Amino acid sequence: MKQGIKIFFNILLYILIAILMTGVVGVFVGLFGIFLGNSPNELKSIINNNIFILIIISYVFSLIMYKMVFSIKKEKFIKRFCFNKFEKTHLGYITMMAVGLSLIACSIMAIFKGEGSAYNSVLTNISSNGYKIFSVVLLVCVIPIFEEIVFRGLIFIELRRGLSFEISAVIQALIFGICHMDVVQGIYTFLLGLLLCFVYEGTVSIWSNIYLHGVFNLLGVLIVPLIMPSNVIIRCAYIIIGIALVAFSSYKFYSVVDMPRKKAIQSFQPEYFL
Repeated sequence: MKQGIKIFFNILLYILIAILMTGVVGVFVGLFGIFLGNSPNELKSIINNNIFILIIISYVFSLIMYKMVFSIKKEKFIKRFCFNKFEKTHLGYITMMAVGLSLIACSIMAIFKGEGSAYNSVLTNISSNGYKIFSVVLLVCVIPIFEEIVFRGLIFIELRRGLSFEISAVIQALIFGICHMDVVQGIYTFLLGLLLCFVYEGTVSIWSNIYLHGVFNLLGVLIVPLIMPSNVIIRCAYIIIGIALVAFSSYKFYSVVDMPRKKAIQSFQPEYFL
């Protein structure tokens, strides 16, 4: 019981830190804009044009806070993660998972949200600001690295200290989906969260997660939307193709790795999967 309470509050702390740091950066920009006499529309424009920099700043502050938390607990922050090399033979299956899930995600968004969705508006703001190259880096590298550190490296591992792989993966995926604060987007981010836990458990490397997450973002933002048809039937066909790709690649991946680990992890070490 005590262990469960400790896990709950640790996870809550990790989430609150990320939210708080984002809010702090937003408040600072707002106050600075008011001090300079900017109107609300001007402030909105400033934020949109500098979204890359603001996200980076919030991520840096969050990581600093995480480091402080672990220092207080007398634990080494970097040792929480498995920055191991993963087998090159897994790369093809992981890439196929990303392709399949991108087809599913983009088709779901197109069917239920359309081109004018809030999510698409965010992506438009990111890709149309003055840092186009940096925006791609943000989507493909920075966001995946930060989210994998938080959701798989911190939250999933925290759950694995006291729960089985299956239960830990589902809880983490639910948190991951809810944190995106959009019902439709939450559906496929839940699936993405499950897949990322599956890969992490199999490869024992957060690099494999970062790769999968980065390829998924790259395909979902820059490539798959270009081939997304307007016909709903074809979009549904894309979903079926995506499911087939994810199922096939997951099965092949499962067949070549030693997983899932069904025993709960009682104490964490970098090589705890082994």
